[in-house]
Amino acid sequence: MEIQKTGSRLSGVADYRWEPLYDTITIPAGAMTSNPLRFFSVPIGGSKSKVHTNMTQSGILPVPQEHKVYGMHIEAYVQAIADANALAELSINAVARFFIGTKDYFEGPLAALTGKIWMVQPGAGAAFLAQFGAPAAVAYRYPKDGFVQINAQESFGLELVNYSTMVLANPLNVRVYLDGMRKVDVR
Repeated sequence: MEIQKTGSRLSGVADYRWEPLYDTITIPAGAMTSNPLRFFSVPIGGSKSKVHTNMTQSGILPVPQEHKVYGMHIEAYVQAIADANALAELSINAVARFFIGTKDYFEGPLAALTGKIWMVQPGAGAAFLAQFGAPAAVAYRYPKDGFVQINAQESFGLELVNYSTMVLANPLNVRVYLDGMRKVDVR
């Protein structure tokens, strides 16, 4: 397919849109035992809807999609202050690894990524509670060439390995965003 200018509305023509790839994992209440947490491995369907992820296949983008990743950030949704404290511990004692194929493009402490914590109260909506890691103005970006590219049918993911003894009073939803330009087929 030929790439036309951004904003194309021609059917069957590929177009780039500024939108993130995103994925959400729910960590159950209690001691965090699942290690590593694997993002982008469960597509829409079954336990996930469009609210949780925009992945349609497990760990790969379908043809003709590709994604230019310019940066990453994380959001977490807690139901109690105690869980926000546990998340702060996680941001200090967890290592994130972003990979495409067999190559690592980021490996470092979770605190190196910008993160926001939202307090969610049933029936009351969500309110911003705190920020961890780098300030939003300095969210993790790729300085060398400006981006890394995920090609169609190329495996990728983000893993989070926890080295803390985090215990949650309530389930915790953690969402990862790969910020960038996404090549899609306009239909």
